[in-house]
Parts: sequence; C-alpha cells; structure tokens
Amino acid sequence: MNTTTVNNLLEIGGVHVSFRDRSRRFAQRRVQAVRGVDLSIKRGGCVGLIGESGCGKSTLARAMLGLVPIDAGEIVFDGCTLSKLRGAELQDSRRRMQMVFQQASDSMNPRMTVESIICDPLRCTRDVTRRQWRERVTEALHTVGLGDELRLRFPHELSGGQLQRVALARALVLKPEFLICDEPVSALDVTAQNEILQQISSIRRERSLTLLLITHDLDIAANVCDTIAVMYLGRIVESGSVDEVMNNPLHPYTFYLNAARAHLRQAEGRHAPSLTGPPPSPVDPPAGCAFHPRCPLATDVCQVESPELAAVQGVDNDHVAACHHSDRIGELVELATPSARAMYGKTRD
Repeated sequence: MNTTTVNNLLEIGGVHVSFRDRSRRFAQRRVQAVRGVDLSIKRGGCVGLIGESGCGKSTLARAMLGLVPIDAGEIVFDGCTLSKLRGAELQDSRRRMQMVFQQASDSMNPRMTVESIICDPLRCTRDVTRRQWRERVTEALHTVGLGDELRLRFPHELSGGQLQRVALARALVLKPEFLICDEPVSALDVTAQNEILQQISSIRRERSLTLLLITHDLDIAANVCDTIAVMYLGRIVESGSVDEVMNNPLHPYTFYLNAARAHLRQAEGRHAPSLTGPPPSPVDPPAGCAFHPRCPLATDVCQVESPELAAVQGVDNDHVAACHHSDRIGELVELATPSARAMYGKTRD
C-alpha cells in the first residue's frame, strides 16, 4: 500500500481483527471478524460500507479509530500509521476522527444531561478552554438542528431522532475531519431517517467532511454516498462508484443484494432470487472464497483459492471485486425479478 497517496485521507492495508470465542467450551478459538481488508477513503469522499449483520463492518470501523487492536496490517490516516503514534500525536489523530455509534442511547450515560454528553469530548483536549465549552456545545446543537432548550434534558427525555442528533453533535463538537456513522438511522421511523440523513449530508458538504457510512440498506448508501464497499464475512468483496456497484455488480453477493432491493421496491408479488443457506461462521470460515457455499457460480477453484480484490478487464479500474467469475455475473440475471433485470439493463457478455 502506498502510504504517501495525497488524495486518500485513510488507507487500510491487509487488516486482520480477531476475538477470543466467549463460550467456555471453545475458549481457545478465535472469531475472525476482519480478514485482510484493503480499503482507501478519499479526502472529502463518502464511502458506504454495506453488508449483512455480523460481517465485520462495525469491528472494522472501531479498528480505524484504535478502539480495538488489529492482529495484522496497517491503518494510515493522513500519511501517519496509527499504530506508531504515541502521546500528543495519537491524541490529535483521535480528535480528527470521530464516530457516531449504533444505538445512540446505549452510547450515552443516562445520568448525564445533553450538555454534559456533548461537552464530554472537550474535556480530553487542550485546544478548547473551559470558557469556550458552552459556545461549542451551542454550535454543535444548532448544527444538528436542536435548540438550547434541550441542554439540561436527560437521554430518557428525548425521542429516538433527538438522541441520534445528540450523538452526532457529540461527534462534531471537536470539529473532526473524518466521521464514521454506524447504522445512524436503523432504529428510526422513515421520516426521522430522512431528516437525519439529510442533516448528515448537509454537514458533510458544509464542513468538507470525509465520511464512512455503515449501513445494510443499499438505497441509503446510494442516496448519501459516492462510493460503495461491499463486505462479506470479514472481507471487502467489491468496491466502486455507486453507479457501477448498483447497476453493474461484479460479485454474486452484490448482485443478490441488488436483486432483493429491486424486488422490494417494485413489490411484484413474486420472490426475488435468494441465497441458499446461512452465512458461514467467522469462527470457522470456509476455505477458498468465503461466498462459495452459497454461490450458484462456484466451481472447484472457488473452494480452494481465495480471490484477490482486483479490477476486471474492460471495467473502470476503480471498480474492483474479489471473484473468480466476475465475467459470468450475466448468468444470474435470468434468475432475477423483471424489475431487477430492467435495472441492470443490457449486461456484459
């Protein structure tokens, strides 16, 4: 990985993260949460990290911020390898990288007021004096569309949408350059979802933020992000522009995610093509391509050789996939619903 790339604010190379199995029976086993992830995020860009529950999205995000240790690989932020930073340099990098956690209420102390919750990060920095704290809190509240009347309220006195805005305000109070939003609207109703997403998009433009949006909803990623990275069982299996990934998928898993999305949107009354069997366990991932047990295109090579994330001949070099049979995705189109076939249009031979 080239750590001197000017256009990339964050570069991840070969990152592995594992955890000890919590069950007493298998205490010596390791859960392979993240397995050799490579990902670059351009300065000022917005990447949508897509994948089903348990695929390692949140773990990867926490590793980016140094909240969980990595077993191998490196994470480079603005040209600096995070694992090598110490003292003031490490503290400064953490100020510049902030996260809005999934389930906002779980990330807040129920005994603290909104003002104290938002103000809390300021206690860890010397860049802002105590006299400036109140001004910063007011600015953060107004940025996310909340009024001063909420300052002295407690989390249990707020709605789900207000809690999410407080979590966003807390992340923004340090004026970060890189923001991670982990499923920021998963627990909200549709109206609140749209309001929060519009707020995030607006703040990103106004502050020129670099954003990583973690979600399982392809439509949300398509509306907010400019790049999509698809994750499956701890690995990135496809990455590219929103238009390319949504309309010209190169990995079977991405194809099925898109086909299901088209079916739900059009409500045709027939089943979208579905994957067979549950996802493999991260404790004992299959050999070769992790998707091969569920893939209709799988061949013998898929069972023994893990494909590398690479560009496909004749496709934009920024659109990459980890699949031995990316040139055969067209074979899956006939299995899709009419709306999915129409969405892909004319597929490659």
